[in-house]
Amino acid sequence: MKVYLDCIPCFIRQALQAVRFCTDNVDEQERILRKILEKVLSMSWDITPPEMAHIIHGTIRERFGEDPYKIVKKQSNDVALSLVDWMRDFIGENGLDGAVRLAIAGNIIDFAVVDEVIIGESVKKLVNIKPVVYEIESLESSLRDGGSILYFADNAGEVVFDKVFIEYVRLNYQVKNISFVVKGGPIINDATVQDVEYIGLNGLEDVEILEISNGDDGTGPDRNSDEVKKWIKSHDIVISKGQANYEGLNELSGIFFMLVVKCKLVADDVGTKVGDVVLYHSK
Repeated sequence: MKVYLDCIPCFIRQALQAVRFCTDNVDEQERILRKILEKVLSMSWDITPPEMAHIIHGTIRERFGEDPYKIVKKQSNDVALSLVDWMRDFIGENGLDGAVRLAIAGNIIDFAVVDEVIIGESVKKLVNIKPVVYEIESLESSLRDGGSILYFADNAGEVVFDKVFIEYVRLNYQVKNISFVVKGGPIINDATVQDVEYIGLNGLEDVEILEISNGDDGTGPDRNSDEVKKWIKSHDIVISKGQANYEGLNELSGIFFMLVVKCKLVADDVGTKVGDVVLYHSK
């Protein structure tokens, strides 16, 4: 997907949120926000939303030299970890359907779209919403065939739900190995290696952690690079979590997109409404 005009105010909201996480000084907030506005006005808009996000959030990290979302990411991981027993009970009652619904529900933990998430309440509501697009039969068929999985993760906190999903898949299907893809550096509340290590996902057998770029040099290949496309071709099953990964990968075929739709532009592209739960297999 390319940037639409409606994306611009959303990016400015994100920028202001991140700056406020870094400083309470209103004058400093204004200076950084003006700098970001200048960059947005001068850059090409013929790029994907994730590419624009890289530029905007890179500007904030350059100024403050830290991850603005460090605290809320840890809080999200901790709250999600406190729900693990409930998650496993839910999957025990509902099998693959429960594992998929939980993995998708975890995608609500997205500070790119909202300023606050009441994780427990939101997730327990979402798992009971009937998905509008739900190609679980196709996913189950692919899992029965076995092989390797390439799993594009999205957010901190959400990765706990991903971990429980992966545990279920490894126990019930002949999956050889799983490549779990996170950001190579901080951007918004996207998951990084530090989050994966904190929740213990890296300790699962046959799980390899891969990193893609957050827009900074040395943080991994770009999501749309030839290298990442080689990863996709070399795996039997590809799962993509969340809107940003959908925006960056939706033109490729053979990917299972799992997300909560939070944006009208994505909703229009998928053919759903904002708030819908989706498991979509691109053809």
